Amino acid sequence: MSLYFERQSLHKWAKVFRDQSVEEAGHASKIMAFLVDNEIEFDLPGLPAATTHYKSATEAVEVALASELKVTGQFNTVTT
Repeated sequence: MSLYFERQSLHKWAKVFRDQSVEEAGHASKIMAFLVDNEIEFDLPGLPAATTHYKSATEAVEVALASELKVTGQFNTVTT
């Protein structure tokens, strides 16, 4: 998504999504460290390819929001 916004010359939005991706990578690193520290066996699932093409900035943000809501629901399921 960051690349989409860069291509649209929406540099501040690009930075928001670039920073978000770095933050998410940090979360993944912490989760993996926890699993390793607790000697929990795990496999890393493959990630689907991500597009950098959207019809509009609105569509890109809607896709990001849908993803956040999905992940939040998954975490809520795991923690309840």
